This record gives sequence, structure tokens and C-alpha cells, in this order.
Amino acid sequence: MTNPTLDTGDVYQKIVDASLANLPDDWNTARITIYMLSSQSHLGAEYTTQNVEAPIKFVPTFDALRAFKELRELTAQPGKGAWYTAIFKMDRSGKFDVEFDYDIKPAFPYDVDDEDYHEDLDEYPREPEYIPEWMPAR
Repeated sequence: MTNPTLDTGDVYQKIVDASLANLPDDWNTARITIYMLSSQSHLGAEYTTQNVEAPIKFVPTFDALRAFKELRELTAQPGKGAWYTAIFKMDRSGKFDVEFDYDIKPAFPYDVDDEDYHEDLDEYPREPEYIPEWMPAR
């Protein structure tokens, strides 16, 4: 699960770089929300500008998805499993913040088969007390 050769700082930089590649010059803040299982992922991204506060959608490069997969692997915890949702926020000054959710069912915008959740649990095992109540029964 946890890979000691990976460094979170390097992975965060990959996410920043993959985002900057497709952000306009006048961006002010950016937010990426990703829902992830071993076999499924959905990434949504938006930014604001100094002149427009309403979020505008954008698509980071594919490298962002790869970096989030690395990050999930790196931050998985033995017995607790891997996060299902991550929210990555950054601003022009270079500051960023990341939130991980290990418990709430990921809000995929499409139906996910029970087997996908079971595969994720097989790949990132959890002790019984860390298996969410919403997890489909086997």
C-alpha cells in the first residue's frame, strides 16, 4: 500500500503542474475534486479569476489523474484503507490545501457497481471498524 519511494511533495507538485498547464493566465484560485476507487475515478476542476468569482470549469492534463492515483497509493493507511474523495485547492501565491475523505461514499456522477467497491476494499483492506456503513455487503 504505502510506497516509501514516493514523496507527497513531489506528487503535489505534479498536480499543480498538471493544473497550471490548462489554467488561463488570469486564474486566481483553483479547486480539483476527485472521487476514486481502484477501478473508477472522476475528476472535476474549476477556477476563479480576480474579475469573476463564479467558478469556471477546466480540465487539468491527464497527468493530474495519474498524480492523484499516486497520492492515493501513498496516503493509504494499513487497516484504514485509502481515501475515496480528495479536494485539492490552490491559489496564485502557491499555497495549496488538500482534504481527504476516507468515510463518505464518493459522489460519482454515474452508478458504480458493488464489485468496484469490493475490489477497492480488496486492494486497500480495512479493519471492520473502518468499513463504512454504506459499503455494499458481499
